[in-house]
Amino acid sequence: GLIGLSKPACIIASRSFVQTLPKVDKAYELVIPLVVGPRFQPPQADDKPTTQFGKWELEALPSYPPVKGIPKSIEAERVAIQIRLNGGMPIQQVSSQTHQIDAQISGDNQRIIRLAKNRVIDNRDFVLRYTLNGESHQAGLLAYYQSEQQGFFSLLIEPPAIPQPDQITPREMVFV
Repeated sequence: GLIGLSKPACIIASRSFVQTLPKVDKAYELVIPLVVGPRFQPPQADDKPTTQFGKWELEALPSYPPVKGIPKSIEAERVAIQIRLNGGMPIQQVSSQTHQIDAQISGDNQRIIRLAKNRVIDNRDFVLRYTLNGESHQAGLLAYYQSEQQGFFSLLIEPPAIPQPDQITPREMVFV
């Protein structure tokens, strides 16, 4: 349990960040890990200090302490996600193949994304994919500034998804 808490309590963790997302298969992808793998519990080792395996002599595995503090029940719906997405330029499509989402338009460049069921059990990672309106070359600029600190900006230049023949610059190649 947590120090100072005598009984189990609801803990709310909130993260706020700005980051550049990787482009995977022509779409930007945000992955939020929700799953923590179970701890590996090997079978009990023999009382022998070493084990013969073919021509190899291996040390016996140490006995691991049991996992303590496992809750007796887990709330079935315990994860809520809300994302304020600012693409820097018009957003064409927002989707998730891992969870049902509700995406609301809050401007040409912005979407507010929530889980459709409001809360879910954390049995798989949340993956959000979005594409920008890629009919022509576009540029987007996101800037942040605080009066006491220095600011920063992020410039995104997006090529068209399928360039037209007249948009492709002719190239000359010489093979020697």
